[in-house]
Amino acid sequence: MNELSTKPIVRDEDLKYYEDYLNNLSLSNPKPRTMKTQKPMENLMLSQNYLQTVIGKLLKVEILSSGFNDSKIGILLDVGMDYIIIKQYQGCCTVMIPTNNIKFITIIHDNDIKKATVN
Repeated sequence: MNELSTKPIVRDEDLKYYEDYLNNLSLSNPKPRTMKTQKPMENLMLSQNYLQTVIGKLLKVEILSSGFNDSKIGILLDVGMDYIIIKQYQGCCTVMIPTNNIKFITIIHDNDIKKATVN
């Protein structure tokens, strides 16, 4: 490979030679694809990973923002590294909520809105 990496590819023949070399290399020395995964319980230790398992569920998110408590009710659409996105229940908009503002999240597993509004 060192011999090939020092020569520039300037002609179609050079490119063809290099492609053949790579194909032969991968056929003669196949590397199995392995994915390093954690145990499922370790994945759920992070709140973002757990929330990804409940995408599509109804949530009540209690937020502490500027010293005021607020709550949002909606369907969980997406979970990011430092935010969640919910589609508000009674409204035509989506809300992105930074996770550092979230105080509590209540997950309503049967998507019954009456259970979300009871404190």
